[in-house]
Amino acid sequence: MAKLPSVNDPKLWQVRVKKGSERLAAMALMNKMIDYTQRGKPFAILSATYVENLENFIFVEAYKIDSVRDAIQGLSFCYMKIDILPLNEMTKIYED
Repeated sequence: MAKLPSVNDPKLWQVRVKKGSERLAAMALMNKMIDYTQRGKPFAILSATYVENLENFIFVEAYKIDSVRDAIQGLSFCYMKIDILPLNEMTKIYED
């Protein structure tokens, strides 16, 4: 059995994106994070991912919603519609 996230772990934030741009949005966000880190201005996010069978959303791992807002700022295919996933749903998005 996999270890479930605890309240001390980073949160998983669901970010609404334009339909069909889920993969692009996740990759662009991670590329932006790498770029800003190399410039000495890292974002406080840990990862960005998408789920193939789930349209209109990417998932960003971070401790605070403000970190997610800062990271997606300026990405035209990301909307500022951000929701936190409850702990018990965090691992479910990756199940088949």
